[in-house]
Amino acid sequence: MIRFAILGPVSLRDGDRELHAGAGRQRTVLALLLARAGAVLGQNDLVELVWGDDPPASAANVLHRSIGQLRRLMEPHLPIRSSGSLLSRVGDGYLLRADESTLDLLEFRGLVASAPVADDPVGRYLRALALWRGPCAEGLDPSPVFDSVDGERSQAARDAADAALRAGQAARVLPALREVARDQPLDEPLQSRLMLALAADGQRDRALGIFHAVSERLGDELGIDPGAELRAARDTLRRRPAVRPAQLPSDHPFLLPRLADRATAEISHQRATGPAVLSIDGVAGVGKSILAIHLAHRIAPSCPDGQLYADVRDLDPVAVLRGFLTSLGEPTRKLPDDLPSLAGRWRALLTGRRILVVLDNCATLDPHLLPGTPGSVVITTSRTEGTFSLTLPSHAEATTMLRRRLGPDRVAAEPRAVAEIVERCGRLPAALARAAAAGVVESDLPLAYIAAELGAELGSGPGAEALADLVAG
Repeated sequence: MIRFAILGPVSLRDGDRELHAGAGRQRTVLALLLARAGAVLGQNDLVELVWGDDPPASAANVLHRSIGQLRRLMEPHLPIRSSGSLLSRVGDGYLLRADESTLDLLEFRGLVASAPVADDPVGRYLRALALWRGPCAEGLDPSPVFDSVDGERSQAARDAADAALRAGQAARVLPALREVARDQPLDEPLQSRLMLALAADGQRDRALGIFHAVSERLGDELGIDPGAELRAARDTLRRRPAVRPAQLPSDHPFLLPRLADRATAEISHQRATGPAVLSIDGVAGVGKSILAIHLAHRIAPSCPDGQLYADVRDLDPVAVLRGFLTSLGEPTRKLPDDLPSLAGRWRALLTGRRILVVLDNCATLDPHLLPGTPGSVVITTSRTEGTFSLTLPSHAEATTMLRRRLGPDRVAAEPRAVAEIVERCGRLPAALARAAAAGVVESDLPLAYIAAELGAELGSGPGAEALADLVAG
């Protein structure tokens, strides 16, 4: 089967065999027919595109000879004067027949058209862009027809960047985006997307460097200043958040240091390569929220652009994002209602920022809630399996928790009562915290009294249902 390629140097292959498409005008004729594949290209139009406004008298004859040679190259066994099945005369023009399986341009267009509704739009755009080996018909004289095809590539790269920014996948699209931007250095919409993608990948200084380089080139080559879109991208990168929310609940000292150290190390490891997501799981009352909030306070200084907190137990992602965007200073009345648009606004607003998000009681983490910026952190808590599992502390660790909250002297004075409190709380940190809080509020209250009250409240033993009620308060 004949396979054509025009996304880069023109090529013509029959299976594994490269066919020589000729040189000069014959190769240009083939390239123009490929660029218009599926449509009739009139003879007069072909002549003008090949020779310009002042063609020689022999132009039509040269064109006919080139068409005949191309036909015999594609279908060498054609009878003389036969038009064949691939390159036909239609009216006063010519039609080259190809489809997505035989011409890279049509394959590219098919992938681009299907990308917005694909399960992985970014991946589909990247497959399309990977078909390009350079500018359209590279090596031939410039033509508005080839420029138009190059414009399709630029548009696909812009769409890929937009999809990647919405999905928080800027790093994934950067190699392809850089390659297209290198071939189209004065395409301001494309260069602005490259700037935003670099910033979303944590490369803000490099993104601003692109603005200055493009601005200089626009002035030197075209004598113009940067347009509105390029300036808007620059302003987005320069803008500092007017609002830095600080929504974390109060830190809780009722925690074993080893847990916090281990979780902090896990977050640090993830942040080295992108946004960190720590999903803390465990049974009710095991201390998931306590740990999440303590961790958030620990790492808050490394997220200078704000800390957001939400108990998402009864909230859908739309409500969560609307709340977060409002907290970041976005006017509520201007927020979209659909989840994809909200997520796009969320990620665009966080471009170049490092932010901390705590999602408490998050049964399932919706990917739309994730910031796309490297250096940001998301901490979730859930009873379903996550990435950081909490288990019950030992009896000694539970006693240490009470000692940290009530003081060593008071715990040492009533060891039996302390043991009963630990047992009747089932070693659950949340239940232990509630019991300790009662002792802190009434500092003269004997611990034995608290143990007795727990015994009365729990009945005959620390069953799961009774403990859950105790934790819930």
